[in-house]
Amino acid sequence: MAFKVGDFTVIDNNRELSAITSFDRTVTSVWDQITTTAVSKTLVNREHCVITSSTGITLPNNPAPSPGYQCAVTKLGDFSATVFSGYPIMGVGPDFATPDGTYLEIDVPNVTLVFTYIDTPTGWVIS
Repeated sequence: MAFKVGDFTVIDNNRELSAITSFDRTVTSVWDQITTTAVSKTLVNREHCVITSSTGITLPNNPAPSPGYQCAVTKLGDFSATVFSGYPIMGVGPDFATPDGTYLEIDVPNVTLVFTYIDTPTGWVIS
């Protein structure tokens, strides 16, 4: 299956690049930080965190996130992990009964979730 952008095939059926003449070599990653943790951690904007055991991760709260902030969480393994936020997640929350407000349990093994901050009523959305 080929991948196209407009009328141009970017990756052909053989998984080869085509119709690309150059790359911007200044961009090395969409993430400023890639970290690994087995303990609770608060993320910063543009951080991709790989968690390796049952733990809690907190999305950026202080300073308040701006629209367009992004974080990613990769959960490696078959355990449960919790993502906390002082802002809504997918428009739900905040739940002030929990230590960090709203929370989301991740119980799917070997998954990556990308969180993008939209605005105060919506909070973080998963993309």
